[in-house]
Amino acid sequence: LELARGFPKPIEELIESSSADTLSIADLRFRWVWPWEWNRKARGKGSVTVVGDAFHPMTPDLGQGACSALEDAVILARCLSLSN
Repeated sequence: LELARGFPKPIEELIESSSADTLSIADLRFRWVWPWEWNRKARGKGSVTVVGDAFHPMTPDLGQGACSALEDAVILARCLSLSN
């Protein structure tokens, strides 16, 4: 509960009313961003495309991995359509 001090009251109350056996604590860590130099050098080489949360740093609680993968797929399709 000490880790949740300063959170909004409903969150503190939710944690307070939960059994310690059912809670899990995960460290949130900063993931480095792919350097732009790597992106430029890799263009046109190999056959790997990384999308979604495999490429974009985000915490697992956001639930945005699939959404960003779909957005990435749209951008990739547009880029591929321009590269005749």
